[in-house]
Amino acid sequence: MGRTIFKLPTPVAECIAAGETIERPANVVKELIENAIDAQASEIYIEIENGGKTLIKVLDNGIGISLEDLPWCVQRYATSKIQSLHDLSHLNTLGFRGEALPSILVVADLSIISRILHCPNTYELRIDQLHRNFSPKKIPFGQFINQFHGTQVQVHGLFSQFPARLKFLKDSSIEVSLIREWVEKFALAYPHIGFQLKSQKKILIELKSETQKQRIFHTLCDQKSLPILETSLEKNESLRHDLKIQVYWVQGLSLPHSKKMVQMVNSRILKDRSLQQSMLLPFKQSLLPGQFPVIVLKLNLSAIKIDINVHPTKTEIRFSEERLIFQLIEKLIRSLLKKQGTPTVIPFSITQKNQLALQQKNSCHLTSDLTASESFHFFTPSHPLQMARFIGTVFQTYLAFEENKEMILIDQHAAHERIRYETLKKNFLHSQMTAQVLHIPEMIRFHNENIVLLEKKLTQLRQWGFEAEIFSQDTVIFRTIPREWSIFGLNTRLKNLAEKLIASCVQTPELLVDETLFEALASEACHSAIRAKENLEIREIHTLLKELFQCEHPWNCPHGRPTLVKIPEGKFEEWFQRRL
Repeated sequence: MGRTIFKLPTPVAECIAAGETIERPANVVKELIENAIDAQASEIYIEIENGGKTLIKVLDNGIGISLEDLPWCVQRYATSKIQSLHDLSHLNTLGFRGEALPSILVVADLSIISRILHCPNTYELRIDQLHRNFSPKKIPFGQFINQFHGTQVQVHGLFSQFPARLKFLKDSSIEVSLIREWVEKFALAYPHIGFQLKSQKKILIELKSETQKQRIFHTLCDQKSLPILETSLEKNESLRHDLKIQVYWVQGLSLPHSKKMVQMVNSRILKDRSLQQSMLLPFKQSLLPGQFPVIVLKLNLSAIKIDINVHPTKTEIRFSEERLIFQLIEKLIRSLLKKQGTPTVIPFSITQKNQLALQQKNSCHLTSDLTASESFHFFTPSHPLQMARFIGTVFQTYLAFEENKEMILIDQHAAHERIRYETLKKNFLHSQMTAQVLHIPEMIRFHNENIVLLEKKLTQLRQWGFEAEIFSQDTVIFRTIPREWSIFGLNTRLKNLAEKLIASCVQTPELLVDETLFEALASEACHSAIRAKENLEIREIHTLLKELFQCEHPWNCPHGRPTLVKIPEGKFEEWFQRRL
């Protein structure tokens, strides 16, 4: 086959971000899996002992490493994946530096067994940290687990010569958990590849080639009742290059950590904070504080439009059109939430032809004291509970409906809180807020240069209900605030708002709004909403539903609590042991 791995020229090597320092077993597993994927493997087998401290073995059925290349694959800056600076800006592989194996070799003993396709011979390169022999040798056929072609890398005694670093590793169970997390993410990025992970001879993960949705189900959730919703964007006229964005969301499942918010750019696993923020923003009004969605983002675009050579671990990335791409991601997820905010309730429209029949059906379902005209007015426009049958109120708090073998419960307080919040927010954004006079004006101090910038925003503040004026060279005085604002911690909140307005003058033309203001609106909405235990008339229930499903986020109150839950008929059968 001949040699394909060569030492990089010094100018190219110097342009590459410093290589990753191996900190724990999971780093080793990550690097070896990336090499296997780059080698076009369709099956990858991982085995660990003692959390990877004693043994890490990664076996693949990829193209293998030739006899000529084996001594070079453990040399620093020796790689078959790039040869010039041009190659560095057009990368389509996961690894490229030629530093994975040399970095591992610094802290562990290494054995590499490999056979290339159509080659009758198998070769092994065995190197330990003390005695470095870079001469591969031919080994008997039966010593290689893979009978056809591929590579097996074994890492022994990780940090055995570095007791200080070994001491700082976590308990083996934690190290196994970190390894498993990486394997699952690679499995998500490459659903066509089979993965197996063993720890102490016990199989933890066993996955065959499958579809993307099947792989998401097998790695991120195990609840068959939870739907996996998908949306995608194939292209965008503002971006003059190939672009595809896919989002998969496990609906109804949230966790107290972000480990199952998975980012992939050109099938590379990332932990990019900016990307995560663009994924999280649409969920701000849909999840409880401290909860994170289970969601997968797959972004594919031209390699020349990204730079993966910005961080040693290659888990962060730089986009040439970062702002626009983040906006597209956020918009795509928002559209998914807006359309599919609850598991199986799907809005639909009603044609004029069947409106009258629908009126008559639902007028008797929901109430007997409404006239036909009143019923017709309520059911136009339609909403997700258009066909549901109202069956009563539970605990004087939850409105109960029945539809399609499901019971649907609506929290009347949470629903009205959402309605009130969006009304207040709309008034705020359209400068329709009324002001309240402060008996004791609030004085806020700034640096002189910031006062000049803030002065440009005083008109905008007045439109929102804040009457403010420049009091001196370093002081602004607030005489009124919006009626919806509380006075708790007012000085600090006003200063935060003013500082963000100042920042908007120099950073971006878009207005940055104080989150505390919206929290105050949510608090006001909560205090003014219909309470639990409050009896509602049928007509009030009609109005509540109609207004709820006109909201931007009807599925949650402003603090993330659900407004609606559904219980399938099968759950009742299970409770009453009709179905075992």
